[in-house]
Amino acid sequence: MTGTKFYATGSLYADWLDVLGRGDDGELLTALVRADGPGVTLVDNWDGFGQRTTASGTARYERVRAERGDVFPATERFAYQGHFYQTAMLSVLTGITRAALRDGSAALIGRKRNYPQGLTAVPSDDAQLLAVIGEVSADAFAAEAALAKAAEALDRIAGDDDGARRRLIAAEVAVSQAQLVIIAAALRATTTIFDALGASGVSEERGLDRHWRNARTLASHNPRVYKARILGDHLINGTDPVPDFAALGRGGQGN
Repeated sequence: MTGTKFYATGSLYADWLDVLGRGDDGELLTALVRADGPGVTLVDNWDGFGQRTTASGTARYERVRAERGDVFPATERFAYQGHFYQTAMLSVLTGITRAALRDGSAALIGRKRNYPQGLTAVPSDDAQLLAVIGEVSADAFAAEAALAKAAEALDRIAGDDDGARRRLIAAEVAVSQAQLVIIAAALRATTTIFDALGASGVSEERGLDRHWRNARTLASHNPRVYKARILGDHLINGTDPVPDFAALGRGGQGN
């Protein structure tokens, strides 16, 4: 195989690489190749401002051989693979939201000075600042609840009976809805939390900006901009919401 994969997340840590490509007859295939095999070059050129240790650089393949037993049609992947990956990313975003609440709460408790316009001399007694924490806690709750609902739908997919396709579509809808809820909650929480902290909250030593940077990076890698349209089209017009990468001619490659 010959080609290039951008955003080859985790490749630098991997022993085996999962490669999607087309055979001579145009069939979409999956191949497993050794990360240290001949012709494989992994480039550590990920320079995103978030998710910095994910090794999301470039993988290049130059006439790389794959054993016959390690090549199979992409259609043989388990049907809910995309849902599984999406749920993993949503789990990270939910964790980021919880971390913003945790670290923001600790920072507010530790504040000793308040603004002259503040309601109390001690920031942790200021009702307006406490309301900020309450709002962020609600974002964390919403993210956790949406993630749980999506995971439940994912659990119900397994099986080959006549209802499998119906459950697959239900999971696609649930995961997409969760994505809209969780990304909004994560981006809002990781920004709003600073309203409770004052100027000291932006200290590089605290590093609270990492939560927003990580959330924004994940949200950009997994764009929500298309999800609402796809959901609406499905709910109103009955359009199949499950992406068919083989029909699209691409394997979910980001840009």
